[in-house]
Amino acid sequence: MKLRIPSKKYSVTMFAMPDIAFLLLIFLILTASVDEYGNIELPAFEFAGETEYPQTVTINVDSNGVCGISGEYYDRTTFNNLLGNIPYASVIYLVADKKCPYSRIDGVLSDLQNADLFDVVLIMDETSRE
Repeated sequence: MKLRIPSKKYSVTMFAMPDIAFLLLIFLILTASVDEYGNIELPAFEFAGETEYPQTVTINVDSNGVCGISGEYYDRTTFNNLLGNIPYASVIYLVADKKCPYSRIDGVLSDLQNADLFDVVLIMDETSRE
């Protein structure tokens, strides 16, 4: 005689899942700390002129977005023409003023890319040339 055991269907009710999710969300919102002022303290950086790279070029961008190469500032067309004279294997130090708009820095990076110069080190400078 074969013994038959009726199989029971087990199921997990998910009715409490939204309640648990909302309680967890409320808990995370209430316990998270928020910085009211949103100020980010940037670390101080000292620019070292000597590096192990054989060819380096410093490009400066002041707070008005005017660009210069090795301390000499130029207009936009002259600057783009001079980028073509920089050797391909050079490392570019892009030193931007802290108050310079990022759109101008992005434009300089695009100009460097168009001149096939890809080794770029970004440096933020707190001193302006004015």
